[in-house]
Amino acid sequence: MGMSFTPAIDGSRRVVSKRGNGCAMAGLRAICSSLGRSRSFPLLAALLLLMFFGGNVRAQEAGMVSGVVVSSWDGTPLSGVVVTVRGLTLAAQSDGTGKYLLKSVPPGEQVLRFSKSGYASAVVTDVRVLPGQTTAVNGNLRPEFYEMEQYEVTTEEFTGQSEQIMFERQQASGLVNSIGAEQFARLGVGDAADIIGKVSGSSIVDGKFAVIRGLSDRYTSATLNGAEIPSADPYRKSAQLDLFPSGQIDRVVVSKTFTPDQPGSFTGGNINIITKSFPEKPFLKLSIGTAYNTQSSLNDEFLVAPGTSTRAVSLGNTEAPLPEPLRDPNLFQPGGTFGDPTQVPRRRSPSNESPLSADTRRAQANQLQAYNQMLGPTAFQGEQATSPLDTDFNVETGITLTNKSGGRLGAFLAINYDRGFQSFQDGVADRYTADLRPKSTLTEDRSQITTQYGGSGNLAYGFDENNAVQFNTLMNQSFEDEARQYAGSDASGGADNPLVRYQLHHIERSIQAFQLAGSHTLPVLADNRIEWLLSKVATSQDEPNFRLLNANTNAGGYDLGGAGLPQPNYPSRFYRELEENNVTFRFDDTQPFEWLGGLSGFLKGGYYGSTSDRSAFERTFSYQDDTPALYSGSLNNYLTWSNLNYTATRVPNGNPAGIRTNYTFERYLTSAFGNNDSTGSLGINAGYFMGEIPFANWFRFIGGIRYETTLYEVQGKSRDSSTPTNSIIDQADWLPALGGVFTVARNMNIRLNYAKTIARPSFRELSPGNTYDPTIDVLFVGNPGLKISQIENYDIRWEWFYRPGQIVSLSAFAKQIDGPIELQFIDVNAEKVTYQNRDEASLYGVEFELSSGLDVISQQLDQFSIGANLAYIQSEVKLTPVELANKRRNFPDTEATRPLFDQSPYIINLNLSYNNAVLGTVVTVAANLTGERLFVTNPNGPDIYEHPPVSLDLIVSQRISKHLIARFKAKNLLDPAYTRTYGEDPGKYLYSSYKKGIEFGFSLSAEF
Repeated sequence: MGMSFTPAIDGSRRVVSKRGNGCAMAGLRAICSSLGRSRSFPLLAALLLLMFFGGNVRAQEAGMVSGVVVSSWDGTPLSGVVVTVRGLTLAAQSDGTGKYLLKSVPPGEQVLRFSKSGYASAVVTDVRVLPGQTTAVNGNLRPEFYEMEQYEVTTEEFTGQSEQIMFERQQASGLVNSIGAEQFARLGVGDAADIIGKVSGSSIVDGKFAVIRGLSDRYTSATLNGAEIPSADPYRKSAQLDLFPSGQIDRVVVSKTFTPDQPGSFTGGNINIITKSFPEKPFLKLSIGTAYNTQSSLNDEFLVAPGTSTRAVSLGNTEAPLPEPLRDPNLFQPGGTFGDPTQVPRRRSPSNESPLSADTRRAQANQLQAYNQMLGPTAFQGEQATSPLDTDFNVETGITLTNKSGGRLGAFLAINYDRGFQSFQDGVADRYTADLRPKSTLTEDRSQITTQYGGSGNLAYGFDENNAVQFNTLMNQSFEDEARQYAGSDASGGADNPLVRYQLHHIERSIQAFQLAGSHTLPVLADNRIEWLLSKVATSQDEPNFRLLNANTNAGGYDLGGAGLPQPNYPSRFYRELEENNVTFRFDDTQPFEWLGGLSGFLKGGYYGSTSDRSAFERTFSYQDDTPALYSGSLNNYLTWSNLNYTATRVPNGNPAGIRTNYTFERYLTSAFGNNDSTGSLGINAGYFMGEIPFANWFRFIGGIRYETTLYEVQGKSRDSSTPTNSIIDQADWLPALGGVFTVARNMNIRLNYAKTIARPSFRELSPGNTYDPTIDVLFVGNPGLKISQIENYDIRWEWFYRPGQIVSLSAFAKQIDGPIELQFIDVNAEKVTYQNRDEASLYGVEFELSSGLDVISQQLDQFSIGANLAYIQSEVKLTPVELANKRRNFPDTEATRPLFDQSPYIINLNLSYNNAVLGTVVTVAANLTGERLFVTNPNGPDIYEHPPVSLDLIVSQRISKHLIARFKAKNLLDPAYTRTYGEDPGKYLYSSYKKGIEFGFSLSAEF
């Protein structure tokens, strides 16, 4: 694709503050103060001194190297070739015409290395560099479809992309982390969520949602090739990242500092998923795999809803949608009586009701029976089946064709399929009162079948080296079938009653994306570069026939209704349909320039427009009896065709005019929580201007401003309200960003950044009404009064690219949040939750990252490499006087502050790899450790904390032949418990606890 000239990584683009001390910047005093009390401060102070006294000396003694890189296959110029100097991290990248320029090269004999993914690397020795002069060195690269020793192909391909990613990190205006496709197999990742979990300072919640720098997913934005990804999840703002298989992804870029050309709604990070496009060579890749879980696979006690397929290969189970006549929320209003002709009858007439005609009464009874039978019978209790092994299958293919005029057509196609089984028995699900007295004690059995399949296709056409367009499409479908059963005792009614709970939950999720993008470089306008993108993304989540049944048990059977039961206190069926569509258009114009004797920078401006439309439909139906009694049969026979009918009896009604007929229903429908409708739209328009301006060889200034408007309109109607509730947020924000990059050595930077960002509430959070949330087993209540959060961000980072593709860095950051949004219990019994704005919160932390070959220790370890990233984060939210008084009533030692919602105090990712290129063997051990995070806040009692388990994985890849690779993985080797507790202590007052089992997987892939 056409690529404008990207200035080299060298001292000519670095900046230093004229104030002489970066810590004097407004807002960074807190960071510098904390650094001053730490052992790392002397190191940073020394680096700042080097920044001032070393810059000009380097510029005077250096030389330059320039040239053109072409393909040896057809002689066409190659863009994106990374040119490095052996022994240094000095690097440059070729532009759209194949030209490159290396500045600040030390005088003497140097060795250059040219690398690009899909091409065999080339090395040029004996390059003589003279002080103040330019040495010409041209290069040519050979495509890798030539016959060569296969271990060379594998090694160079990995190194090429890794070096290019590291090059882009060093060049970036902001602080970024990237992981490329060539690392996915080594790390054993299967989707975008797994990938993000390997990024410094990042973790994943519920297997789908990213938490970056300890901030919840609402502070993280996700884009697909730069376009917003909407979320159809009913309780989360951010996109469900598990919908993007790794086979469709070229790389994932995580930006941790805001620049004006990015969405203003991220604080922790902005995730950009970049799909594959122009293949560098024709290829076909096939893979098939299977996996065994120690507690889920080949399990004869695997719970499923009756009729659910447990085949190893299936396109997913389906449930019938809600019949159209039952979509009316007013059919079964509470209080509707048999004698009210405006309401469908509930049951027999009250004794004081005025008589209706026999025809009217019979018609109403027939109508209710018809509605009962429309919904039909259903099972409420899971049954045992035998689970198979997990299976997955993937196909990827691509080709690039070149015509005589120099145009290139690239095509990429990927198809993926995955079906997995998860199960646990004897999990813990306990509940306590605000003073930690037991309320219910339950054990939980849960099983889940997840089926996911989809595909992506990309077409790209390069008219020449300066102009290209690309069309991307992506479609993924996911099915989840979950069966739960609980057994134990419930003391919430004052007595200790035996309790059972059953749930059968089916979810269908989908995402469809269509994108058209273009890039154009205009040599006549000094390589002005225009980039544009038009994107349409649609997501949906359907939950048909979610069944819930709670019952007290005794020797006589089940008590299926009553005020003493947890909600819902009658057997219920829930239907939900969510759809969200997003259209995004963005236009970016970049103008590079040179000044002050050849220093390279750019000015950039553009427009961003995004429109999202969301609709949510929820209906819940409960069943009651005309003659309540203990039910002694099978719970899966509670509803049958026969007991959805009525019986008629004729009785005297006190009216001398005649005899009254009563219609008695054994099972009849009533209203329940969850009859909610809402629609919403979110319009975002933004314009920005920014620049990257070098003022010296060692000082690069980055700054600009974004003007972003938000028009949020949500209209909803809940079961408890006769009129719709409107929520409107209409505001505009000026979002400035300032930064500087200081080069304290050719391969060492210090970055300073300040930015203002925002965080918006989600559609569901702004919608009224009550909905049962099965993930935390409570009722969720919307809050139409939520406001947008305002955040100020401060960052300082030292980074040392001490060898190509390798880095060590240390960062410190602080954030001040005005109006953070948190999940909170709103009733004394801790059975209802909502999202609320707090007054303010503060957060600060440090990050360390290391990616290195171990040959720096000993040459005998040249086949080993290590990756480590660690984040330590502290946050603080003040309790209100009422909250503090309520908590101290039972716990006098309660502190006046607590951590920010969903924020982990530490995140640690470690990996150790062995790569034997000759044998074709790659072995990686990867570990993750994330600290406890606040799961739900409780203003009356102990907060609920989640304790993410330690993750330890082993991944082995072995090349069997030129085209065949075998992979083995062992995941979750320690098999720790997934635990939530009342309070921070992981060993007391369990809220829930379970284990996932150890997974052993094997796959074969063929590459041609």
